Amino acid sequence: MTIFIGTVLSKITSGNPQDAPVYEELTLEVKAYDVDAARDAMANMARERPQIAANRAGAMLNREVVNVVDVRPVLAEIYTQGVRTLRQRHFTDLDAFKSLSEEGAA
Repeated sequence: MTIFIGTVLSKITSGNPQDAPVYEELTLEVKAYDVDAARDAMANMARERPQIAANRAGAMLNREVVNVVDVRPVLAEIYTQGVRTLRQRHFTDLDAFKSLSEEGAA
């Protein structure tokens, strides 16, 4: 079996049409025989998470799995000095990457 890492994208909405949706990125690691089995396992796990929950104000929020993306084998299955490389990405638009990586970015 191979260790894969992937990202599940979910959309969180409230019953209030004035509220903008919030998108959640969940990174998962799974052992599977191939990338398709890994993607299926990640999608199943994401769908098993609670899909309806209350926020701090008591409003009900709905979570919908949108897609499982960027599924690929981890780059290193062993730790070197306590560190393991999981994935590597490359960007040509640093400003777009920065806007995604800022804490609380929409």
